[in-house]
Parts: sequence; structure tokens; C-alpha cells
Amino acid sequence: MAVAALKVGDIIYLKANAPGSRNVRVKGIGIVTKNFKTSLIDEELILSDFKPWESLAIKVTWVVKDEFRITIPGSEGKLTNIRAATFYEENLPFVQNEIIELSTGAKPRSD
Repeated sequence: MAVAALKVGDIIYLKANAPGSRNVRVKGIGIVTKNFKTSLIDEELILSDFKPWESLAIKVTWVVKDEFRITIPGSEGKLTNIRAATFYEENLPFVQNEIIELSTGAKPRSD
């Protein structure tokens, strides 16, 4: 389960992207403040007791709530099919840098 791999302090972002598009529409940027493991510990759950699913979640503080776009330049390499996935680790340095810059309070660039 990919959500279980998230750690407190990880930066996540919600996006919409058509497969193959170099335009990423970012809908929000957040920082994980409570991860899945901590949820288990705080609720004092054991592995055989997974009935209160609503307590098994990550918590996120949304630091950017305004929608904006990131346009990935053609010089940044080939796009992969992962960009259309629902949940994945972002590996493209250009996008990583944009998300980090914007999550620290910088203003989004206008397209």
C-alpha cells in the first residue's frame, strides 16, 4: 500500500493531467502531518483489528490551496505513463523543484 510509505514531512500534491501532456494542473500542495503508522499507534490497534477504518488515515496540512499549472519543458526528457497514475512518487526533478518552491511560499508562475 503506497499510502503506508508516506512519512511525516513528506510533500504531496493533487494534480490532474491528461496522459502524455506536459501541462500538469496542480490542485493543492500539502505536507503530511500524521502518517499511517502513527494512526495505528495512536489508535492502539493491532493488525487483526481493522474495523475503525476511518482512523487509519494520513493527515495533511494543505499549504497551497489555489490551483495552478506546471508546464514541463520538452528539454526535461521523455514523459512516462506514470504521470497519468493516481498515486506515485514524483521523480522528475523539474516538477519536484516547482512543488518545493511553491510549497515554501513562492508565488506560482503564470503560464
